[in-house]
Amino acid sequence: MLCSHNIDLEQVNNFFRQKNGELAIYYEMEPDEDVGRRGIIEIDHSTSRIVQFLEKPKRHETKSNYGSVVFYCFRKEVVPMICQYTKTHTSKESKTLGIFMGWLVSETPVYAMK
Repeated sequence: MLCSHNIDLEQVNNFFRQKNGELAIYYEMEPDEDVGRRGIIEIDHSTSRIVQFLEKPKRHETKSNYGSVVFYCFRKEVVPMICQYTKTHTSKESKTLGIFMGWLVSETPVYAMK
């Protein structure tokens, strides 16, 4: 169930300011939810850092059940990276937010908050 509870914006803001990186909000998916229908986040729980962001993977491609709720916070320094990304990734498929997030995780720290 996506966003079954209210997101506390103050908590999000505090977590975002505490970390030196971008932020993605996630939820724990129900066992019967299809991971192939959303972005899936793999997390290093000791740091809350996202180690991989998979856009609509097949079940055998991940063991994670953490689904992105498509709520992201970006530092102003990262905004120019969006232009850089779209100039170098020209296919229609690569210009989705989920594919961008997968790329971003490989370029700069992105943290996860439940």
